[in-house]
Amino acid sequence: MSMITQNKRQVTVLLCLGIFLFFYSCFCTGENFRPDGAPVKQANAEYLVKLIEHEKFPDKPEKPSDPIWALLLEYSPDAYFLARRTEELPDTIKIGTSFTSTKTSSSGTRTTTGSDGKTTETILDGSGLKRWIQTDKSFFEQVKDISTAVHEENHEFTNTSALYLLSRKVRSEREMSVYSSDGTRSFILYLDAFYLDRNNTIYAPRRSLTHLQYPAFGAGKLEILIPEELRTFRYKTYINKESHHSCQQSGISGLLDEYNSYYWSNKVIFDLFEYYKTINPQSAKTWLDWTGEVLGHYFAWAEFRYWILTYILYAEKFEPKIYASIMEDRLMRNAFTVIDDRFTGLVNKLFLRLGKELPELLVNYGIKITVGEGITTMNGKKTESLRYQFGAVSQGMYSHFYTPLVDAMNTPQYTAAGNTFRLTPQGPLPGLDTFMKLIQESKK
Repeated sequence: MSMITQNKRQVTVLLCLGIFLFFYSCFCTGENFRPDGAPVKQANAEYLVKLIEHEKFPDKPEKPSDPIWALLLEYSPDAYFLARRTEELPDTIKIGTSFTSTKTSSSGTRTTTGSDGKTTETILDGSGLKRWIQTDKSFFEQVKDISTAVHEENHEFTNTSALYLLSRKVRSEREMSVYSSDGTRSFILYLDAFYLDRNNTIYAPRRSLTHLQYPAFGAGKLEILIPEELRTFRYKTYINKESHHSCQQSGISGLLDEYNSYYWSNKVIFDLFEYYKTINPQSAKTWLDWTGEVLGHYFAWAEFRYWILTYILYAEKFEPKIYASIMEDRLMRNAFTVIDDRFTGLVNKLFLRLGKELPELLVNYGIKITVGEGITTMNGKKTESLRYQFGAVSQGMYSHFYTPLVDAMNTPQYTAAGNTFRLTPQGPLPGLDTFMKLIQESKK
């Protein structure tokens, strides 16, 4: 054998060995390599957040021609950019060669609950924000749909946007995977993206019933801790163990997603106050539409906050491993703290508008607002509740839902749970007593 042939064989062997070691390091040791050559280890949420936390969405500066979009941009710009960014997410997100995610179906369901507690479901077609707008109605009626539309768009953004940003940063789904200690099981680690405003989005790992690193239990288990008198009409949708809501699969992650989505429902309604001031005539009917939106949504703050803290209490008592996992999850605790502060502050601002700003505005048009006890009927049952009244017309404030939930959250047990889960101590919770003081002062 010649020396040249022998050297060629040695080079070939060394080359094969090098290739073998490369692939072994990638697929047998849990490491991979990003496009920039940096090694990848078993994923964790903090690692994934660092990859995308400074990524920005390219917002289009031009004013939209569609009147609903134009109104949203003018009066609630942060909600506008939330909805726009959601619509501009690609229908299909692909990472590597084997992982593909597709946006949710273009069909949707509108669920409305009447004053009698009965629900009606309507199948909706189309896509994006306008899917949730009843375009066959008058423009004024379409405006009342915007808060629901933004709520639903926020769900899509929460579930999809982080994955889209990661698809621009990672080469393989292995960079997003968590492996069991014996290497026989792996799970994709998803991030929820909680949109706060145009310049701020925060992230937290999405929990599920079977996830190795971020486990959860279904919201239905909370039933044993929630007495009948604290079960509002939304309880059946989100907590009842017979429901098919995502809260039964993702637990506290699903509840936090809803908490932020209802924040955006209320934020849009709050912002549109300025739009309603431009409508002529300034009549009781005009403002009954706005106050109806406020009164139908504001108490979601109390519902979801109470349910989230009940989840913490249940976990501490019955699911100690999941409780420990949640308390170690500073990303989720930070998300709750920030959203909680914003939503609590927003409810206070809504009370200020209902109790002071609106009465002071409408007295200029000869319209007087009063608040008193009245009867609200739901599911055939009559219940005493505060009613917000314009002359002879009044609306229920659902105080029979709101006040007991706030009272429960002010107990030592729930206060401790809130302060334990939050990263900073909670402030005073907005009660209807503060609102009533504003109403009384507006009469002077």
